[in-house]
Parts: sequence; structure tokens; C-alpha cells
Amino acid sequence: MKYFLIGKGIGGSVSPWIHGEMGLRYSLADISENELAEKLNSSDLGGCNVTIPYKKSVTAYLDSLKDKAALCKVVNTIKREGDKLIGYNTDYYGMEYMIERTGYDLKDKAVLILGGGASKDTATLLCRDKCAKSVDFVSRNGPVNYDDCYSLFDVQVVINATPVGGAACETKEIIDIKKFKNLEAVFDLVYSPLRTPLVIKAQELGLIASGGLSMLVKQALKSEEIWLDKKFGDDITEDLIKRSAEKTANIVLIGMPSSGKTTVGKEIAGLTGKAFFDVDDVIFTEYGASSENIINTYGEEKFREVEKAVVKKLSALVKGGVIATGGGSVLKNENVTALKENGVTFYLDRDAKLLSDTGRPLLKNSGAETLLKERSDKYVSAADYKVKNDEDILSVAKEIVSIYETHCDKRA
Repeated sequence: MKYFLIGKGIGGSVSPWIHGEMGLRYSLADISENELAEKLNSSDLGGCNVTIPYKKSVTAYLDSLKDKAALCKVVNTIKREGDKLIGYNTDYYGMEYMIERTGYDLKDKAVLILGGGASKDTATLLCRDKCAKSVDFVSRNGPVNYDDCYSLFDVQVVINATPVGGAACETKEIIDIKKFKNLEAVFDLVYSPLRTPLVIKAQELGLIASGGLSMLVKQALKSEEIWLDKKFGDDITEDLIKRSAEKTANIVLIGMPSSGKTTVGKEIAGLTGKAFFDVDDVIFTEYGASSENIINTYGEEKFREVEKAVVKKLSALVKGGVIATGGGSVLKNENVTALKENGVTFYLDRDAKLLSDTGRPLLKNSGAETLLKERSDKYVSAADYKVKNDEDILSVAKEIVSIYETHCDKRA
């Protein structure tokens, strides 16, 4: 029997990898609406998942809906039972798991759901089942749009059920969550990148926040339970979430020039088998000049634009690698966001007296103490973790790897 994902524009889906890790052969079916009937009527269909844009329209081809799908009329999982096609909604259980693993409780909370599609209906059912105090909606064409949603001043929870912030979406942000003064938690159904700008902002504000990776993994396992009549415990779910996170999340090293980012980064790569990338090396490869030469010839402002382009490229292309940034890479907020989307950031904190200015014009011109004082707050705010680099390189590298693994286990 065959198992696959039906959708449109799904070439970047990680679902085949997730199911493959569980021993299930699983493929992608990127098809148009008029191909749905033929695909679903395949005699060798065992089961399939359904994603955008067919979670509602696919119900017309099914014989019945069960469980949560029958309540919200949204289907993301189909099982063939004899000659019947039965629709289920495992996104519900994935969403429930994503929220509950953060320790947050929707009971008596004022929830705002972003979006007007199928995922909104699933989120609405979950919120009502969990006895949320209120559920409001905002969409581009609804009664409440993204300009006037701030009148809902009592909002405590935001659930993003739109593709905004996703790797394939040009729009990265649609609301300013800082305007919701009672906000406690943000949940984003987008799983790629691991952290959308919305999730990053929520974490910066000290809110409970989660991206959609745990939801993706849980719904996938729930689908397999339906197809194969199996049961998977939370230990299996958590292990798969961790492995999925480690496959994607980069270890990103930030800090002062000469703080050891390249040296420690190479050591980490050796310990983990991850690929290593150095922003300064990539700049030299792509522009034919060192960072020092670009600064001396064209000035710092020109160099920062070059650096921004390289950071953006590496952040988008590198998955599960180690990235050593330039000393000033975090000076631009857009660089920090790009690095954090699929990365865990580590600030290598080193005593200014140990920093060498060789080949580092900004360090030479300003002096280590002065430059560190100017940038220290930037490094701290950009870092997920701060690690003191005053021990031997191997010990520092091992400490970072340990923190990274725990992060992927508990916070992905």
C-alpha cells in the first residue's frame, strides 16, 4: 500500500523524512484540484495526508468524516477502509500537543486566531474544547482585519494559522504583538523556519512561544496510528521532535572579533559531523576580497550590506550546520532574525584582553575594550545562550553541543 502527502507547492515538505524515520515509505503528490479524484481512487492507496489548499475541498471525495474532522469539516488525514475513504483531522492533536508541551493552558484565555483558512477552523475547535474564554479572528477580508485587530485589547493568546513567516511566504510579519499588553503566549503553526519572526519576537518579549515543528511531528504520528493501528507514546514523539530539530537547527556562534568563533565552530563540527560555515570565508569566496579589505577599501557601511547578503543566504540554505558569524553580524536586526529562524545562537564571551586585532580593522581602530562595551548589549540580546570562552577549545565546544542538544530536546 502507498502513503503520501497531497498538496500544492509542497516540494519542501519534511513529511517524507519524518515518516521515513518511522520506517514508512512515504512520498509527495503535488497535484492540482482536478487530479484529486484520480489520486484518491488509486487502488494501492493505504492512506494519505492532505495539506494546503485541499483540507476542505477534499471532503467532497470522502465517504465519511470521523472524530474531530466531523466537527470542523477539515481533513488532513485519509484512510482507506475497504472500498471507503474516511477523513480524519490529526492536526487537532498536533496543535493540542504543541500547546500543552509548553505547559500553557487555554482555559479561560482570550484567544486571537490569525487567518481565515482551514487551520483556523481546527484551531477554533481546539480552543472551544479547551474552554477558552473567547475566540476572535483576524484576516485580510474578515470583519476584523490586521489594522484594527488591536482594539481586541484583552488578547492573551495569539495563534498564527496563516502561512505568513514561512520559508515560502514573502510576507514575514502581519501584526505587532507588542501592542497586545495582556499577551501571554504565541503559537505559530508554521514549522519552516523553526522560528518565524513572530515566534522570535514573542521570545524576545519573554512570552511563551512555539513554532509548529512539534505539531507537525505529532500529527504525523497520529496519522500512522490511524493507518497502521499502532500507538506511539510521548517518548517516541519527543525523540522524533528532537531529531527533526537537530536535522534543521544550526549552531550559530556570535561574539567579538577574535573571540574564537571559527576555532570553536570547527571543533563543534568535528564533534557532531555537522558542516561548518564561516561568514568571513563565504564573503571572500563570493566577493574575492577579505572582510578587512572590503572595510578598508569601501568602508564599514558597504561591508555591512555585503555581510547582510551572505548571512541571509547562509541562514536560508544551511540546515543543521555550524555557522561562525562576523563580529558585527548582529549589529543589523534583520541578520539576527535570519540567523535565529533556523538557528540556536551562542554568544562566545571572551575577556577583551585576550582579543587580537590582527586582520581586524574595527578592533584595531576602536580598541577591544571600547568595541566590546559598544556591542555587549547587542550580543546578549541576540543570543539564546551565553558561553564563556576562557577554557580549552574542546571543553567550550562540548558545552555548546550539550546545550544545543538539550535545546532541541525541550524547546524545539
